[in-house]
Amino acid sequence: MQAEELDCRGFRQWEEAGRKVKKGSRAVFILRPHLIKTTKKDETGELKEYFVPVGFSPIPVFAASDTEGATPLPVYQPTALPPLFEVAKTFSMRWIIFP
Repeated sequence: MQAEELDCRGFRQWEEAGRKVKKGSRAVFILRPHLIKTTKKDETGELKEYFVPVGFSPIPVFAASDTEGATPLPVYQPTALPPLFEVAKTFSMRWIIFP
């Protein structure tokens, strides 16, 4: 929502997609969970591995409009509209994925 676009990726992810982040573009940040692996006995006494969240860290990403390159940008269209979409439209709510 910060970038008002659906396609936001990291700097290296845009490079892998054949696009380059424009100079002077500003990143928006998403939160990434930090997970640690731990083992615990389940009810049968067997050891099981679990991932436990211990915190979050910000990750910079750039919107598709902040990139340039020969590779065309993908167009995202949902296969079905979300429930109550027509009701939200009557209240003039703005949807990022449905301009």
